[in-house]
Amino acid sequence: MEISRKVLENLGYDIEFYTKESYLIKTTVAPIKKDLRRYDYAIAVIVEDHVQVYIIAQKQVFKRGSETTIGGGKSITEADAVDWLPYSIQQKIFWPLIEEFSKYGLKEIQNISTF
Repeated sequence: MEISRKVLENLGYDIEFYTKESYLIKTTVAPIKKDLRRYDYAIAVIVEDHVQVYIIAQKQVFKRGSETTIGGGKSITEADAVDWLPYSIQQKIFWPLIEEFSKYGLKEIQNISTF
């Protein structure tokens, strides 16, 4: 657990909660851009007999003109939960994590990216 916390902090993530009892660490939400799209994501780490790293993500979607009003106080974007991210974004997030974990002697044993 402590190594996972250090890895996340070394990479600049802010820890939202760290629970030793449930073996779970979750970071605060961070933005990342690809082309014109913006994604918000957080990292969840579950530590049992091995370390599992998950990305929790949402995509910012622009509303159509008929759904927005000028001066109506509503945002022209809305968040849409996604169960996948473009592969290039996954690489931007996971490769630094893999490299940082390897500094502590931990190795990637399986890449579960089936989307």
